[in-house]
Amino acid sequence: MIDCDTASFTESKTLRTMTTQRQEEAAASTPTTTLSSPSIAAISGQSIVTVDLRLTPENDFVPESLFDTSGRLSFVLGWGNYLPGVHALLEGKTVGEHFEGVSIDAGWGERRKELIVAVPKSK
Repeated sequence: MIDCDTASFTESKTLRTMTTQRQEEAAASTPTTTLSSPSIAAISGQSIVTVDLRLTPENDFVPESLFDTSGRLSFVLGWGNYLPGVHALLEGKTVGEHFEGVSIDAGWGERRKELIVAVPKSK
């Protein structure tokens, strides 16, 4: 399952900071500038995206984690520097939007038996 809260993003031409309600509440005691009604309605290509990410396999079974499965993650949408399916999932989402229950196939694609190779332990 992928559980994402879009926290902030910037547009490449004009820098705009957007925060979720939790961040606005936390920032209330700190002198910062927050846009309460941003003019950018949805995340699009070339946006710098920050998400709170939690990856949880079905039945919560992970024999050994091969990568970070939770935390705050920032990347440029569409540049391919994170799971391709995550880029597609975030395209068009709005700041503060929450979604879950997305199949992990969105990250790696469907399993293809022809690409599975058995490697002897001796190698």
